[in-house]
Amino acid sequence: MWFVIEHFADLKPVLEKVSALVKKGGVFAFSTPSGEGVSARRNTKDFFKASPSDHFTVWEPSRTAKILRQFGFEVVRIVSTGHHPERFPEVMRRGSSEDDFLFRYYGVVSRILKLGDTFEVYCRKL
Repeated sequence: MWFVIEHFADLKPVLEKVSALVKKGGVFAFSTPSGEGVSARRNTKDFFKASPSDHFTVWEPSRTAKILRQFGFEVVRIVSTGHHPERFPEVMRRGSSEDDFLFRYYGVVSRILKLGDTFEVYCRKL
């Protein structure tokens, strides 16, 4: 489910159906915008305001395992994606470009601290 799960207004029946379809040991994977990425952390109000109207849920990597466990899944891996150094306040303030050290530095920081604006989840059915 690449960039699909956030479009469901009621996740419970969706995750119940996914759980019913995936066999024991099978993999369920999805990607979605991150409520813990640099854009959400920088300005939460603007993040939600800019979110498309057909996005009904915002997932946070730190809460994902607990949610999926309720539906019989164990998270194997979460990958932070969608890294945007240009969205860090210091880079924005200075107007740094891709060639600048500061831009590249915040790109590395974003990856290390998992501050991507999207993330991928890979989980196994228990």
